[in-house]
Amino acid sequence: EILDGGGYTFFQVEQGAEKFWVATPPTRGKVGEEMSFQPGIEMRKFKSKSLDRTFEVIYFSGGTLQSASAPGNEAFLMNKAHSMKPPADTAAAASGAEAKGAPAAPPKKMPELVATTGKLVEKLDGGAYTYYLVEEGSAKTWVAAPALEVKVGETVSFKPGFEMKEVKSKALDRTFDRIIFTDGLASGAAQQDPAQALKQAHGGLAKEGAKPADKGGKPLDLAVAKAAGANGYTVAELYEKSGALNGTVVTVRGKVVKISKQIMGKNWVHLQDGSGDAAAGSNNLVVTTQDVAAVGDVVTATGTLAKDKDFGGGYQYAVIIEETKLGVK
Repeated sequence: EILDGGGYTFFQVEQGAEKFWVATPPTRGKVGEEMSFQPGIEMRKFKSKSLDRTFEVIYFSGGTLQSASAPGNEAFLMNKAHSMKPPADTAAAASGAEAKGAPAAPPKKMPELVATTGKLVEKLDGGAYTYYLVEEGSAKTWVAAPALEVKVGETVSFKPGFEMKEVKSKALDRTFDRIIFTDGLASGAAQQDPAQALKQAHGGLAKEGAKPADKGGKPLDLAVAKAAGANGYTVAELYEKSGALNGTVVTVRGKVVKISKQIMGKNWVHLQDGSGDAAAGSNNLVVTTQDVAAVGDVVTATGTLAKDKDFGGGYQYAVIIEETKLGVK
């Protein structure tokens, strides 16, 4: 069984006589095919608001091992790990309360929180996150965190985080046998909230109504001709007709005014064509894609329109184009 839960895809997988649920970033799959998922995080009593359903046990995975359309996403796992809350039966056991009726099965162990302190001996930029190798005595530990102002050779202390094993970083093309995902430093001014970093990446232009500029600071000319064909629309038209076009394949031409790479396993491209109302937010369209473009490029984007899309974590879009293919002029 496969269920679309907005920001997640839910797979019910059968292995022998056992069935279990796996949640990943939006991933393609077909009922009946054999799938292999990356190691993930177990959660109990997980409530999906979009499906209005509670899963007794579910595993959150960064993606499949075989599908090129759903690359591994350690950011997805990190955000999910930090949102985990002890299930109700675990909290009751900790307080000494007894459940009514038959005793519940003992809860499975949740990921352990681990703090890391030592000398920073290596630092790698992995896109959305930075990887730090910390040496303490004879032991060396990899830590994944937002980009921080720390230098190799300094003594660092990271906040307690979740330990994960066999994590694949697509950006680095490297698998870490063991790594700690953390919010940042335990003390000091160089802390950064990963949720805030993602909000900045998804955010619009710095000043409402300001003309976007290229990397050299030159203002971009946003007068772009409408895409040809029966399914071609301007940015403004997609907002106006989003109800009727929800779930359909559309094409739009626009100029890239911003791009945020490899967040939730995809590139988020902001397009404008000169139509729409900046004050109402109908002049800027976000498309998600595996393709890459540069700020200032004029692109033709073809994908599936989604209305009122909620990815969770505060990332909501009145209109967004997904699984998009970009053609650069």
